[in-house]
Amino acid sequence: MSEIQTCKHNNKMSSQLIETLNFNQGGIGRHKCVICAYANGIKDGENKLLDFVEDDKIEICKHNKKAIRSSIESIEINQKPTQGRHKCAICAYSLGYEVGVGDREDDFDEFNNDELQDTEEIWASLKTTSKAV
Repeated sequence: MSEIQTCKHNNKMSSQLIETLNFNQGGIGRHKCVICAYANGIKDGENKLLDFVEDDKIEICKHNKKAIRSSIESIEINQKPTQGRHKCAICAYSLGYEVGVGDREDDFDEFNNDELQDTEEIWASLKTTSKAV
């Protein structure tokens, strides 16, 4: 399994997936955080927002991938080499969008601390209940 990169906004993406992204240093995605773009794509894909956005609000990169312009413009700059420096934020968004709509599997198991804590609490309560019986 690939190492997971986490940006300062706590979004996650595998290093392996970041490496597969196309290079792009132009347009509105220039120097934007590709990890945030991927996360925005997942969120927008869950609601299939690209299907409802007017054409003039869609950005298309030189690799012919699409993103909602405002979703890319709202992302902060990220110049960390291990987090996709000079990679295409619109391509990252597009991959995330595919995950969000269910056309692609996420590339890692994403468990946050709350979910792990909930699981631990369930097991603890089961142990307590079984001892009481």
